[in-house]
Amino acid sequence: AKPRKRVPPTKKAVWSLLKPTSLAIAGVSEKMNMGRVILRNVLSAGFDRSRLFILKDQPAEIDGVRCFPDCSSFPIPVDLLVVAVPSKDAPKLIRESAASGKVNSLCLISAGIGEKAGTESLEAEAHAALAEAKKLNPDFGMNGGNSLGIISAPAKIDTFFIPTYKQSLPYKAKHPGPVAFISQSGAFAISV
Repeated sequence: AKPRKRVPPTKKAVWSLLKPTSLAIAGVSEKMNMGRVILRNVLSAGFDRSRLFILKDQPAEIDGVRCFPDCSSFPIPVDLLVVAVPSKDAPKLIRESAASGKVNSLCLISAGIGEKAGTESLEAEAHAALAEAKKLNPDFGMNGGNSLGIISAPAKIDTFFIPTYKQSLPYKAKHPGPVAFISQSGAFAISV
């Protein structure tokens, strides 16, 4: 990787990513897709349904979770917005979420944003959108792009796009331990 000037995330940004108390998901479909798998995983992990939202203008709800047409419409501030939309739409969503004043961090699942040839301009656009977001909110944090997601037993979240039957579930343990596992490789994380 090329050296890049980087502004590290604040403590608040990190906690918004790792222990959110409110969560929204963009990219959920009425049919089964990556966003819908994430929604079902979050519900399976036991996250509070009343603090869980879907960013989608139609229908009114999916799997009993309310849909909202834009980030400004969320009834409460959202600590974490999980983004599973086509990569071409990701920079716009980064900007909109930050401008709304209702989103504290993003987990960007979307792939094809700089990790393969031909997507350099999209990567530059995503970096510019993140820089703009941090100007509006210095505590704005982002994980990804091309992220597998985040599992946090204390927060009761599983934002992986891997169905629960294909993974072991640390948040289902009777007494989850005080262990953190961070991996650049999603395939390695799943195999561990």
